[in-house]
Amino acid sequence: MAYAGVKSWVTGGSRGIGRAIFSHVGSCRCALALCGRDPDTLEYATGELIRDYGVSVYTRALDVIQPDLLEHFVADAAERFGALDGLVVNAGGSFGGDLVSSSSREWHATWGLERCTG
Repeated sequence: MAYAGVKSWVTGGSRGIGRAIFSHVGSCRCALALCGRDPDTLEYATGELIRDYGVSVYTRALDVIQPDLLEHFVADAAERFGALDGLVVNAGGSFGGDLVSSSSREWHATWGLERCTG
């Protein structure tokens, strides 16, 4: 495999599009650093990936809009894997539904998430 040994980081990879990306990158035999907000979903996705592809995975449940937690995750992943070769920024979402029905607080939370990950 051309990608065996490549080390990649996927944000928001425990479900949806991020989970599909996470699985594809794992199928290429890449080592993975993965973060997501839901620890149970993250643990399940990680277990599947290790079982299906036997790759090395480092995970942590965190919200990417918390810069201190994100910095520690990146430092810990780099310590485990050395330099990371790839990054898939997939974390995103919206709080409170659509723009019209969102409160000011929900809109600002969505803006903070998209600004941190986009």
